[in-house]
Amino acid sequence: MPAAAFCSVAVTLSLLTQLPQVHRALRTRVTDGLSTGTLGLSLLCCASWCAYGMAVLDVAQVANNVVNLALLALLAHALVLAGALRRWQGVVLVAGSVGTASAVAQLTSPVAAATMAATIGFGAKVPQVRVALSGAPLWGLAPLSVVLGFVSPALWAGYGFVTGDPVVLVASLVSGALSAVILWRRLPPRRTLGSLSTGRLGPRVARVAAVVETHLPQARHRAAA
Repeated sequence: MPAAAFCSVAVTLSLLTQLPQVHRALRTRVTDGLSTGTLGLSLLCCASWCAYGMAVLDVAQVANNVVNLALLALLAHALVLAGALRRWQGVVLVAGSVGTASAVAQLTSPVAAATMAATIGFGAKVPQVRVALSGAPLWGLAPLSVVLGFVSPALWAGYGFVTGDPVVLVASLVSGALSAVILWRRLPPRRTLGSLSTGRLGPRVARVAAVVETHLPQARHRAAA
């Protein structure tokens, strides 16, 4: 039962994570801060997990990664529309990822596909972290996707723990740690609280944010000054 619960919530959240980012990129054509390196690695990672899931009949992995693969392909299309990628580069990213993952699973073994997916997963977000730490504008990153991208690996780590799958567990923990860095840079706590306290998400959230903001050390220092 715990495994089923983790599976259901993790799959749902994983699917929802990409939606705000794809919608933002397609609607605004703003892709500042989006790492094409992370996109390419994420495509290969999803394709590899999908190949692994199909081979071992893991419905959760297949359901999660097939849809995520489609959403990442849409994101690649959005980058093409925004001029951040050439059309042929977008095609190579998507088709190359699916072809490589399928070949590894068929020519070697499901374990090899899972190992490749986990290895890629360890570093998939590294290019995005480098962009975030470089101080470059991150306006192209959808805030909700960044938040969900931090929560989702935690749930997958729980799924890996209760099912006894160390590959999923370790990969999810590493992904969560990298996501925390991206979250911190895209939504700095003080700036985010200041935005929320102005009523961006409604008066109730504004009141809570204002109370939390007043308890931050620098806020107390400013008040004393």
